[in-house]
Amino acid sequence: MKYIIITEIDESQLDYKTGVSYNYPSKYNRILSPGTNVIYYKGKLKDKKFEDIRLSNDPHYFGVAVIGNNYIDKSTSKKEYYCDILNYQPFDKPVPFKINGKYLESIPESKKLNYWRDEVREVTKKTFDKILELASSQFETSIEINDFRISFKKFGEVFDQFQNFIMDESGGRNFTGFSDGYIHERESYKEKLRDESLAILNTDDWGKDWIGNGDILRRIIQTLELKNNNLVGTRGKFGPNSVPHRKMIKALDDGINLRLLEQTIFDLFNTNEEVEIIFNQLVDLIGKQYSVIAFLFYLKNDREYLPISTTNFEYAFKTLGCQLTLSRNCNWKNYKSYLSVVGQVKDALESSMNQNINLIDAHSFCWLLGYKNRYQEWLKEKALPESQTIFNAFEIIPINNTTNQRRSTPNDTNRDGDVDWEKENKRKRIKGRRAEEFVMDFERQRLSEAGQEDLAANVEDYSTKYSKGFDILSWNVDGTERNIEVKSSNNNGFILTSNELNKSEKNSNYWIYIVNEKKNEVQIKQIKTPSLKDENQFRLEPKDYYVSFSLE
Repeated sequence: MKYIIITEIDESQLDYKTGVSYNYPSKYNRILSPGTNVIYYKGKLKDKKFEDIRLSNDPHYFGVAVIGNNYIDKSTSKKEYYCDILNYQPFDKPVPFKINGKYLESIPESKKLNYWRDEVREVTKKTFDKILELASSQFETSIEINDFRISFKKFGEVFDQFQNFIMDESGGRNFTGFSDGYIHERESYKEKLRDESLAILNTDDWGKDWIGNGDILRRIIQTLELKNNNLVGTRGKFGPNSVPHRKMIKALDDGINLRLLEQTIFDLFNTNEEVEIIFNQLVDLIGKQYSVIAFLFYLKNDREYLPISTTNFEYAFKTLGCQLTLSRNCNWKNYKSYLSVVGQVKDALESSMNQNINLIDAHSFCWLLGYKNRYQEWLKEKALPESQTIFNAFEIIPINNTTNQRRSTPNDTNRDGDVDWEKENKRKRIKGRRAEEFVMDFERQRLSEAGQEDLAANVEDYSTKYSKGFDILSWNVDGTERNIEVKSSNNNGFILTSNELNKSEKNSNYWIYIVNEKKNEVQIKQIKTPSLKDENQFRLEPKDYYVSFSLE
C-alpha cells in the first residue's frame, strides 16, 4: 500500500478538478496507481486572486482521497495523465505543513534543496496517519492541535463544587463571574499590571536606533521589578544572583549581549517575525526563565499569551485530568501546550457559564485551583465523597419506524433568529468529548467487573486518530476488539460523517454508543455492527453537501 501527497498549484497548465480528477505528468504514473491513498497539498500563496478558494495562505494539507483509474490525456501533445479521485473528503481547516517548526514530511538528505518541487511525493504510513490525526483534531478537540487535553467530565465535577470553594475562600461571598465580585477584586490586578507595564515600555516610541543603547532593556527590567508584579517573582530571596532576570541586569554592562537581547525584545513587540524563533532566542540569551519569557509574551498580546507559574498550574491541570508537566520545560512546544490547555478551560467555562470570558479569566480560574494545591486541600478538609457515575447501558436493535420518527432540522436546531454558531459548535464539541470520557470509564468498568483487568487497562482513546474512523478502542471479554463510535444525543438520532459511515460498513468490530447524560445516570444505548444503510433499521438523511465546479 502506497501513501502519497499530491500537490495542486493555484496557477497551472494542468487541469485540476479537486475531488474529481487529478492531472499529472507521465513521470508520476508509476506512483499514482489505483487504490493509492492520497492527501491533497497546496504550497504558499503567490497570487492574492486565489486567496478566497484556499483554506490558508501558507503551505497546508486540505483533503484526503483514493486514486481511481488512470488514463492518458489525449488533448495534449505532452505525455500527461489523468486519474479519477474517489472518496474525497475535504478538511474543514488547513493542516499546516510544519508543526512547532518541524516539517510533517520527512525530507531525505539527497532532496533537501528541491524536495518541494515534486508535485507528487511518497510518504510513510506514519506521516500519512499523522496528517489525518491533525485533521481530525479540528472536529474533536478544542483550541488547537495538542497532545494534552483536560477531562471535561472532571471539569464538570470541579465546576459543580467551585461555588462552595469560593465561598469558603472568600469568607462567604458568592461566585458571580470574573468581571465583578470576589474573583474580580482578587485577580484583576493582572490587567492593571499589564497596562502599567505597557505604559512604562511605550513601545510605539521604540526605533531601531534604540537597539544596543540599553533603554529598551532598562524599561523591561523596570516592569519586571514593579512591586505588584507577582507574575514573575523577582524578589530574589537569596540575593541579586537568584532573581530570574539576572542575565538581563548583567547584559546592561555587556555590549554584545545587550544588543542581541534588545534586538530580540524589539522584534517581539515590533515585528511579525516567527514568535517561536523569538522564544528560543530569549531562552538562549537569559536562560530557561519561564516566568520572565511568558510575562513578556503576555505583554505582547493578552488574547494569545499568558503568564505562567509552573508548579501551581501543574496542580490545576492535574485536578482537571491533564498531565502536562511545566516545571523544567521552558520551551516553545511546552508553552503552546500550556496555552492550549488554558484555552480548553476557557471553552469549558464559557459553555458552563453561558457567557464569554477572556483568556486571562481562565488563567485566574486555574490559578485559584492550583495555588499551593489549594483546591485539593479544600476537598480533603471537606471530606467530600468521591463522585460516582451510575451507568445504564443496554444493547438495542433499531427499527426504522417512519411514522414515529422525528425528522431532523437544518443544522440540528429548531431555534429562530440569530444563533452564535461558534458558541453552539463549541458546546457540542465539549458535550461530545464528555460522552467519550464517559464511555472510556464505562468500558474500563465493564471489563474490570468481568475480571479482565488487563483488557480494561488497554482501553484507548482513538478520537484524534482520523484514519481509524472510531473514537474508542475497547475489547470484548474474549480479547477481540470493540471499535466504538461515540455519539452524544438525547434522542434516537445522531450526526455521522461519511468517513464514519464507510468505516462502519467495512469493520465487523464496529459499535455505536449513544450517550445521554441524565440527572442521576448516564444512559448508553449500544448498537453492535450496525448496518446503517439497512432501511429496515435506519433512515439516513443528507445534512451537508460538498459543492465543486470548474471554469472554462
